[in-house]
Amino acid sequence: MKAIFWNAEEHRLRAGWRVVLFGVLLLVTAIPAGFIREADAGSLYTRLATSQGLWMLLLLAATAFLARFVDRRPFSDYGLTRGPSWGLNLIFGLVLGAAMMGLVFGFELAVGWIRIKPAAARWASEFHAVDLGLQVLLFAAVAVGEELTDRGYLLKNLAEGFNRGTGPSAGATLGAGLVGALIFGLMHSGNESASVLTSLNIGVAGLFLGLGFLWTRSLAIPMGAHFSWNFFQGPIFGFPVSGENVGQTVFDIAQGGPVVMTGGTFGPEGGLLSTVVTLLGIGAIALWVRWREGAVRLRPEISCAPASRPAAPVEPAPTSLI
Repeated sequence: MKAIFWNAEEHRLRAGWRVVLFGVLLLVTAIPAGFIREADAGSLYTRLATSQGLWMLLLLAATAFLARFVDRRPFSDYGLTRGPSWGLNLIFGLVLGAAMMGLVFGFELAVGWIRIKPAAARWASEFHAVDLGLQVLLFAAVAVGEELTDRGYLLKNLAEGFNRGTGPSAGATLGAGLVGALIFGLMHSGNESASVLTSLNIGVAGLFLGLGFLWTRSLAIPMGAHFSWNFFQGPIFGFPVSGENVGQTVFDIAQGGPVVMTGGTFGPEGGLLSTVVTLLGIGAIALWVRWREGAVRLRPEISCAPASRPAAPVEPAPTSLI
């Protein structure tokens, strides 16, 4: 019975139970953030940015705890590392996400599916730079929290669970990416105006972000692309973000066009135009990785359990004083 829960060779919980425990901690860390979000004090953007920021910090603490005492691995295994290459990948991700959403906006504007409303009066009465700054913090916290959760922790543990051998397995790494994408799509199936197509599309987006991690062992590209995609989608271009209206936006648009292409009230992530752009984004990451690293390949070492910790040094027996 113990073997169902405990991996005796690795001296830790099995991968599936580690994921379950992480899911429980996700729910626990969301509780205090939820109280702040629903409070009456402060502006909407202040509450949203504060609650999401608190959730991100609690999540980082919970993940660090699991890394040390449950997973028994370095925290950097989840893709949060340091160094110049991490910064370059982050910048690439930021540019890529903005460019992808810019392509969606530009195409819809060119074919007449969206119309920009006159905004002079709205800017004078409603547009506040402070609120836009709070939205930067909000979507940055979302990107860090969701990528650490849905890519870093989940994919790493899924890959280890799928690996039935003793060495690195590209198949296990790919399996983790596909299952992680499926889970990501299902997680958004309860959003406002969600449909089968929106879930499939977000699953493709999950694969796009997942490959950014599985090709580099880093969360830099996924975090950068996740943030800039959401930020330009909502606060800049005025689209709904996964079914949620973000309130104040730089552009005030009227959405038209075929819903199957634009996503309608769900936002671009619910339309086939987003599917095409996301596939182009996968190609862009592949080109970047090939240019930076010389080849595009899944990193099979992601599927390996952390190296065994060295045995504690044996202390010499005390010298007799007699």
